[in-house]
Amino acid sequence: MNPTRLCSRHGERRFERASPRIAQWIRDRGAFGAGEPVKVSLDRAKCTVAAWMTWTELHENEAVTTMADGVAHVHALPMIAKLRGSWEPVCPDCRDELLVRSGVEPDYPTPVERAFDMSAIADNAESRKPLFACSKHGILRQRLASPAIVKAVSHGAASLGGRSIKVIVRNTHGEQVLWFDQALLRYALGEQIDVASGVFRIENGSEAQLLRELGWPVCGQCLEAWVEGDSSSPAS
Repeated sequence: MNPTRLCSRHGERRFERASPRIAQWIRDRGAFGAGEPVKVSLDRAKCTVAAWMTWTELHENEAVTTMADGVAHVHALPMIAKLRGSWEPVCPDCRDELLVRSGVEPDYPTPVERAFDMSAIADNAESRKPLFACSKHGILRQRLASPAIVKAVSHGAASLGGRSIKVIVRNTHGEQVLWFDQALLRYALGEQIDVASGVFRIENGSEAQLLRELGWPVCGQCLEAWVEGDSSSPAS
């Protein structure tokens, strides 16, 4: 079964495979000329897989194909290995939107309006927690920051008027980074905490859980851009 991945336009999806050129045009929200995309079936005795490619890619790889019901079938084992090894994971919804824009029948029903919609988030997207829907960057894993920082990010404020502190929570899986204004951090954990360096490290425990409960969700890319421009943060 295909793994679940995060598409910034549609949310979590079970990604499928497509050729590099198809994948690139998906990222560019582009469209192919009529007849350029073609579904390719790699036929082996015990395993057949199919994906969308372009005729140009098939010709560049000198692939020998036979056509049946509009599908190009490849039988030579070396070519099967070569083509399959080049395929990339793609969101099936994004792929089908590309096919509609290119005048090709998609694998799954896709409205024309959705295919030509250029907004960051599609109308059929799913963004349940812990995902965050950002009108600029699409759907991402949410980050947590103190309310004052989230408000500054959302309003494009240059700074807090106070210090922002990078909080690093250590756990068995790595590290989680939160951003808190110094005032709230001292109020929550006590005036004795050492934040002189602008970085505060804690273990994953009751203090970390308290900060998570106090934090608000925010777009990670918007947060990182704000932090880079905040003269009080250790990242600037």
